[in-house]
Amino acid sequence: MSFLREFRLKVGLYFLRKHADKVRRGKSVISFSNLKSVVLLFESDMPTMPPAIETLTHTLNKENKKVYQVIYYTGEIEKLEYGPHEKRLIFTGKDLNIFYKPSKRTIEGFAAITADYIIDLNLIDCFPLIYLAGISEAHMRIGRQSEMRLPHYDLLINSHTEDQQEFFQHLLHYIKILIPQFHEQLF
Repeated sequence: MSFLREFRLKVGLYFLRKHADKVRRGKSVISFSNLKSVVLLFESDMPTMPPAIETLTHTLNKENKKVYQVIYYTGEIEKLEYGPHEKRLIFTGKDLNIFYKPSKRTIEGFAAITADYIIDLNLIDCFPLIYLAGISEAHMRIGRQSEMRLPHYDLLINSHTEDQQEFFQHLLHYIKILIPQFHEQLF
């Protein structure tokens, strides 16, 4: 990583810590059966919806979960075939400042989405999406284990696979076996 990029990212992390400290949220585990809504965060350069994301969205919808998608699109905007709708927020590099922080408009659009869980589907760190997850008021923030996600997420999954579909299967497995704290007292 170049010195300038590393410096910009460190300043962006500083702004994230400041913003995240102001967020007041009720952290809690919600069982999969009681889970009502989920936000899927992912980065894509594909002009069409990635098949693994489409499959996961469909799986969650079949389980009667309201699914929102927040997409950091890095491809050519003219080729994008799917667009925003009431359950999808798309932003690009033009919507970031010099420190990779999402624009005020993007943050406000994201804040308007109310969800029980935020799930970061990226296999590598994507700072703009980590920023959004870090300022979210969701009850639970979930993603793949990484140093950058550690201070801002509640559940990190240590997965060595580079296959997105396999990672999603692990993720769903862990989400489905989560037991809220008050149930643990019964056992």
